[in-house]
Amino acid sequence: MAAPTIYATFGTKAAILHALLAQLEQDADAPGWRDRIAAEGNPAAKLEKFAQWSVSMLSTSKAVIAAAQGAAGDPAIIDLKAEADQHRRDALSALIGGLADRGAIQAGLSRSKAIDRAWLLTGVEMYLAATDGCGWSDREYSRWLASLLVSQLLADSP
Repeated sequence: MAAPTIYATFGTKAAILHALLAQLEQDADAPGWRDRIAAEGNPAAKLEKFAQWSVSMLSTSKAVIAAAQGAAGDPAIIDLKAEADQHRRDALSALIGGLADRGAIQAGLSRSKAIDRAWLLTGVEMYLAATDGCGWSDREYSRWLASLLVSQLLADSP
């Protein structure tokens, strides 16, 4: 498809990237994952499902992520990454807030620091380092991520 046709449809590069991000979320079944995570009552299982969702989203987006990394200096890509990072932080705020309200977060760990920990652990850089750099499967990474989220965030079980 010719570039003028694409720009005529979407308007700007930023609009194209936003449409692509929305499509990636749809392809990774974002609404279904949100429902499964919300329905889970066990805090550790909730974090495990969140780890699985993260891997699903990143795995589905891998080709786009690689292309975006190739254009990392492009202002539209920088803006999109910032928006995606904020979107992830917002989702984690809701997840961690719910766990904190139930008393499931480690004693002495503030909500803010818990969100920071989860945000750092769920970044695309960690995923790519594990899957591309270390050769891990998505399943291996998901299990590792879930165990880290549980150990870094949750209070010890009674």
